[in-house]
Amino acid sequence: MELGVDKTLLKDVLKVTIYQRLLQQVNGSLAAIADWKEDWQILDQPTSDFGSSWKEVLDGAFKSKRISSKVYEEYKKIAA
Repeated sequence: MELGVDKTLLKDVLKVTIYQRLLQQVNGSLAAIADWKEDWQILDQPTSDFGSSWKEVLDGAFKSKRISSKVYEEYKKIAA
């Protein structure tokens, strides 16, 4: 929209927007955590609304000791 594209045109072409991060697990492998918005959510909600299910998965990965406290603290800031 900042480039002058009409909001109704964007709604016609944007169907899903995904926010994804790869996190290093304790065992050294990488795991993806993702959150998404569909159709109406994409333009009608601020991008800062990403994170509800993403944060839950991040919390779960830390509680189950799949990620370190360093990784958790770093990415927790993003989900806030």
